[in-house]
Amino acid sequence: MTRESKLLILHKRAALLVMTRIGNEKKGGPGWRGLS
Repeated sequence: MTRESKLLILHKRAALLVMTRIGNEKKGGPGWRGLS
């Protein structure tokens, strides 16, 4: 696996976490801390 693809996977994973966090805050749920 190349360095570029590793960075891309990390970037996608981080973006997914941020989206989940924002979505949970909007719903007023317990928050994203429950996922970690």
